[in-house]
Amino acid sequence: MPKQESSSLVKFERYRPEDAEADKQAAAEDRPGGKYAEIIEGKNKFRFLPLLKGERGTDPEWERKHTRWGGRKTYIHYVDVPGENERVGIVCPKYEEERKCILCDEELRIKANAEKLRKAGKSGAARQEKDRAYGLSAKRRVYANVIDRSKPQSGPLVLGIGVKIEDRLVAIGQDPEDGGDFTDPGPEGFDVVIERTGKKRDTKYETSAARNRTPLTDDVKLRDEWLRSKHDLEDCVRVYTDEEMEKLIAGEKLDDGDDRPPPRKVKSTVSRTIEDDVVDDDDAQSSDDVEDIAIE
Repeated sequence: MPKQESSSLVKFERYRPEDAEADKQAAAEDRPGGKYAEIIEGKNKFRFLPLLKGERGTDPEWERKHTRWGGRKTYIHYVDVPGENERVGIVCPKYEEERKCILCDEELRIKANAEKLRKAGKSGAARQEKDRAYGLSAKRRVYANVIDRSKPQSGPLVLGIGVKIEDRLVAIGQDPEDGGDFTDPGPEGFDVVIERTGKKRDTKYETSAARNRTPLTDDVKLRDEWLRSKHDLEDCVRVYTDEEMEKLIAGEKLDDGDDRPPPRKVKSTVSRTIEDDVVDDDDAQSSDDVEDIAIE
């Protein structure tokens, strides 16, 4: 006969498989990059979350840094990290704070050197310098709160997109027949489909409105919970001092006491050509073709 448990046995809670799964999800959320959505190969469905009442600012500075549907705009320099197979994304202080940027200055220095080489008849070397300058140039990014339909249990995630997906979202918003308000959480809203094909330089993205009109969720309490728990997009646009930027460029770590979010890192297998620069961000912040847009 099986041994009977003593009534004096100290009671304890069992660690069940569902508990382990919950811990796994919580750990992913707590780690850098855990709150970011990923655009994987194939079709991806995202529901963009709307601005809540009072979130849309009226001052020119708010409008300069946000899309009217609530995306947080910025510009990022992607810089090689010495001794590592990755690049670090550094938010451009010229755009965020309208102050001098040592990376923008370096880009201009490289461009000037490329022009000197061109005039000297060294077209090959000039082309390499021009490509190097473009690889360093600040690229436009827009961050938004979304629900990834492949894992709604994760709740709101942050999706980083480049100019081509951003332009398609604007086109969808301008289409009253097959598009419209892609942030509407109600029954007239719809998901956005982003289909990714190819790898590295051959990566392409097709962005369209889902055919069916559906609410964000049929569960009103869950809808309100998602809307209230959106991520603060300002965490995506941390600005560094010149000293901090120099440390990051040199591959050094910042002070351990700094509790601000760390810089985003991407694989260094980034196309540097002038015509086609694709950032293949492997830590859940995939992007479409990025575009070099001058920062005034």
